[in-house]
Amino acid sequence: MIRIKVPFLLEDYSNLDLVDDLPQKIKDWLKKVEVVNAELYKVKTAQQHHDYIEANKRLWADEDLKEWLLKLSKDKCWYTEVKHGADYPEIEHFRPKKSAKDENSIVVTDGYYWLAFNLTNYRISKPMPNRKKGTFFPVIDEKRRAKNCKQCHLDERPWFLDPLAPRDHMLLSFNDNGKAVPEIGTTQLQKNRVAFTVSHFGLNHVLLNRRRKEVWKTTRQLFNRYSQLTAIAEKTGSIRAETKAEEALDKIMALIKPSAEFSSIAKTALKKTGSPMAINIAAAA
Repeated sequence: MIRIKVPFLLEDYSNLDLVDDLPQKIKDWLKKVEVVNAELYKVKTAQQHHDYIEANKRLWADEDLKEWLLKLSKDKCWYTEVKHGADYPEIEHFRPKKSAKDENSIVVTDGYYWLAFNLTNYRISKPMPNRKKGTFFPVIDEKRRAKNCKQCHLDERPWFLDPLAPRDHMLLSFNDNGKAVPEIGTTQLQKNRVAFTVSHFGLNHVLLNRRRKEVWKTTRQLFNRYSQLTAIAEKTGSIRAETKAEEALDKIMALIKPSAEFSSIAKTALKKTGSPMAINIAAAA
């Protein structure tokens, strides 16, 4: 999972029209959903909410909307960090729109209908994590769960880590086998949140682990080569060794740049060497 920086705060969910830094195409989309939301709030029953949401689902399939969300992550899935290609990127409703289940698979609410057409509730996802998550949305304290649009859903503490939350991505790390694990120093509650997120988004799928392991291995090999060649260049004054060290560094920088698949794994592989130079390189991207 990667941190996604957006030109709004999650607290702006009710006044996105006042956010200045949104592109015009997204402002136009907001005008469309303003009308839909006004009608959605008028209906009373859960079934009416669900029917109205279903009738207007084309709005979150809007190509301009998807293109903008994809640009925010350099075309990468916000959860797996895999690039979108021929497969169709999906809009994942972080808070489920029609019903929500707790950690025991029990349906505890009719869903966050008022966020069905809200930009702050959208995440770009590959099909697998979106399907796997489904309508799960447990919260730490069920008494704080919002049941309607008059209650503030931001008073909840979700079990899921959120790509739009400023610090959630820092709770998730990786090991040398490519597995997603809790970061060192996290509390037991934070470890539980990481485990739940990894499980219900399929972040330790065997293919993901295999690809992450390769990125980790390549990054470490390149850094070791860079370190060795730099030491030789300093000791002997060899221009050839210095040039080869720079070539290795260029390849590392390509792995950690934001647009690269699994760039967070490459950065983690550098940081966990404990080398100040590796940590500085990781911070340079």
